Amino acid sequence: MTPQNKKTPKGDEKSEDATMKLQAEFQRFIRRWRDVYPKISIDPANGDPEFINLVTKTSSEINFDTPGLFYPIERRFYRAVRRDGLIEAYRAHLAALKSLPREGDEYHRVDGIGILLGYGARLLERIPETDRRRLMPYNDVHVLLEGHEIKVTFSSMLSHRAAGGRVFYGRRKPTIEFNGETKIVAFSRHAIERICERLNPRYTNYGPAGDIHAFFSTCIYFEPIRLRDGQPAFVLYDMCGNKPYVQYRTYIKGVFGEENLDPSKGSPYYKVGYCPVVFVDGYAKATTFLYPGYTSTPEYGLILSSKLSRSDRDNLIDRATSQDGEEVVLKDNPTTIKWFHENGIPQVVQMKQTVFVDRKQVH
Repeated sequence: MTPQNKKTPKGDEKSEDATMKLQAEFQRFIRRWRDVYPKISIDPANGDPEFINLVTKTSSEINFDTPGLFYPIERRFYRAVRRDGLIEAYRAHLAALKSLPREGDEYHRVDGIGILLGYGARLLERIPETDRRRLMPYNDVHVLLEGHEIKVTFSSMLSHRAAGGRVFYGRRKPTIEFNGETKIVAFSRHAIERICERLNPRYTNYGPAGDIHAFFSTCIYFEPIRLRDGQPAFVLYDMCGNKPYVQYRTYIKGVFGEENLDPSKGSPYYKVGYCPVVFVDGYAKATTFLYPGYTSTPEYGLILSSKLSRSDRDNLIDRATSQDGEEVVLKDNPTTIKWFHENGIPQVVQMKQTVFVDRKQVH
C-alpha cells in the first residue's frame, strides 16, 4: 500500500482535529486581541540594530491580557485608546481615578503619568538586566501613545573606535576648547557608567533611562578646567528642574536655598562632577568621573585648606569620597555638597548659558 493510501488511525485523526481547532481558536484570539488593543508601530530610525531587534522581539511577546502584567484599569485604558483615541481615553481615565480609593497599588501605579509610562516600563523590564546595562544608556527607547496607536521610537549615541578603546558621544557632536584647540566631547564606557551612578543608579528603568540618555545626547556645554594635579578635565552640570523633581528638592531646597533664586540670572544647574580627559583622534575623551570631593577635585583641596579640626576634616573626607547618587539624591542627603557650596566652591549655579538643547528632540 502506498503512503498516499495509508489510512490514519482514528486516534491520530482526533488528535489532529483537536490541534487544528486549538490553532484556529488561537488565531481568532490573536485577531480579537489586535482589534481590541492599540496597534504597536515601531520606527527604527536613529536606533542601533541590536537594540532595535531586542526591543522589537520583546514587544511582540507582550500580551495585554497576560494575568498580572497590567492592572485591570490599565487594560481598560488601552482598550479605550484603541476605541476612542488617546485624548478621550486619558480624560476617561482621570475621571475614573477620582472614584477610586486613594490607597492600594492599583491607584498609585496608574495615576495620570503612570498610565502613560506603563507600556514602556513593562517593555524594558522584560528585557534582561544584563542586556540593558550593556546597551544603555548608549541607546534609548521611547514609547508614545498617539491617536489610537502606541508608537515606539529609538535614539542612540554615536561611537568611534579610538586608540585606547571605543568612545561615545552625542549626535550633535558637542565641542570643547583646550589650549586653543577644539575637540569633540566624548566618553569612555567606564566614564559613562560612573556618571550614571551619580545621576541615577536606576538608569535601566524606563523613566530614568530616558533622562540619562537625554543627558548624554543633548548636553552641549562642558566647562573646561584643570584638576589639582594639572590634568585637563571638564565640569558636568545638570538641570535642577522644578518643584516636583527630586533634584529641585535636593539642590535648590537642600543646598542653594529657594530664597536665593534670581530669575534674571538664568536657570539653576547643579554640578554633577568632573571628567578627566585625554586627547585622541580629535576627541576630548572622558576617561573616568569624579564626584565633587574626590582626591583630584577642587573640593578636596578645599577640605584640606579648611580650619576644621583633624577629626572633622577626616570625617568630611570620608563622606566626600564615599558619596554617590543613591546617597545624595535618592536618599536626599546633600550635607557634604552643601558644605562645599557654603565654603567657597558653588555646587549650584544659575546660568544663561545654553547647557542642553531641547530634550524632546532626542527621538
